[in-house]
Amino acid sequence: MSAGNELHTWKEIANYFGRSVRTVQIWETKLGLPVRRLGESGQIFALVSELAAWKETQLVGKPPAPNPEIEEFPVVPGDAPVAAPPEAPERSSRIRKSLFVIAAFAAAALAWGAFRFIPRRLPTPDHFIVDGRLLTVFDERNDRLWTYVFPELVSNLPIQNTDDSILQRYKMFDARHDGHGGLLFSTVDRLYSFRNDGSVAWTYRPGRSVETRQGSTLPAEYTVQLVGALSKPRPDGGQIIIGAHRGPSALFVVELLTADGRKVDEYFHFGWFLFLQTGVFDKSGVEDIFLGGVDNVSGNSSDYGATLVVLDPTRFSGQASTLVNDPRALKNVKAAEEKALLLFREFTPNQDAARFCYGQRVVISPDALELYVTQGPGYPSAHFIFDKHLKLQSVLPNAYLQQILAPTILKGKPSGEWPDILKEKIGDIQYVRNGF
Repeated sequence: MSAGNELHTWKEIANYFGRSVRTVQIWETKLGLPVRRLGESGQIFALVSELAAWKETQLVGKPPAPNPEIEEFPVVPGDAPVAAPPEAPERSSRIRKSLFVIAAFAAAALAWGAFRFIPRRLPTPDHFIVDGRLLTVFDERNDRLWTYVFPELVSNLPIQNTDDSILQRYKMFDARHDGHGGLLFSTVDRLYSFRNDGSVAWTYRPGRSVETRQGSTLPAEYTVQLVGALSKPRPDGGQIIIGAHRGPSALFVVELLTADGRKVDEYFHFGWFLFLQTGVFDKSGVEDIFLGGVDNVSGNSSDYGATLVVLDPTRFSGQASTLVNDPRALKNVKAAEEKALLLFREFTPNQDAARFCYGQRVVISPDALELYVTQGPGYPSAHFIFDKHLKLQSVLPNAYLQQILAPTILKGKPSGEWPDILKEKIGDIQYVRNGF
């Protein structure tokens, strides 16, 4: 715990209450737990004095006052002693006792049989900590469920499932759809599927060796970057999503797996994807796959490098539309039919040549889609707001980007004109595909 009166992480706040991280986060949302955030970084902290005061008012119960209108032992008027029945013959008594014993055994047998077939819900994984090679998994009450030791180093420092470095590399997943959830967790080059009890159902190494039209062979040496899942499998069982890259070659593959780890589809992209999300965006009700990052084919030949790709899980196969006519295109891999592929222009002017824009995250709401494009933490960034047809509605720059634009495209312009100027200049988007 931090020194003084401040707690600076969800773990410290959870430890203060003796609850899980998930529980205190729910308290913040539902019960107004006093957690503060610092500026645009979103770094959380809380004051112990405020937590203690909140605890007194929200969590400390008070015994109920007695109600004088309720009697402890109510008496029913008119009750009278009931006369005892006449004594039954001895034989009838023995028969009744025998029947009673038989009925008791039958009832016990039926109860035991019913109990055996009642599905019992086992504790399910809720959060975890990784320290070196050791994975420790807890339930929602913060009770330890199980541990697993990986053959390779996963992390040099202890990390939680809420840390940004691992946030996109795992998924709580009920592979058998029986309510007994499991865990999908990736190491550097492998995806592990854990059952509810911590046993390993299967492991999977993503990617395959491919050949480019230039004649280069790219071996299957991939690093896992993204893990996700559709809410329901498609007809062939495809449901688990894994994204992995080849490093310097910048070839990225997104694969669709079944619940038992069998690959059923793949999508190749020349560049990097940094986030993965699934969700229903338009009125079709179809759950799509949203990917954001960088398109190196376009970025190397133009100012349009940041990208948003939307894939329909039923039309998943192929290589990116931007890659098809490039010399680095893959042999024997057809052109994909993305539901949408958008390219975003670099912020003008770009103050740091070593920095470049990339799509970092997406938020899907009932009426709009919001994409966050940035050059990195503490650098120029902007929120792009789209309608249900993926048509740009507005661009909201952060303070850093607004400061850069003030002496250029916004210079001398009334603030009332800024939205249209930002939409025209910063919102210069190439629509390679748009099925919305």
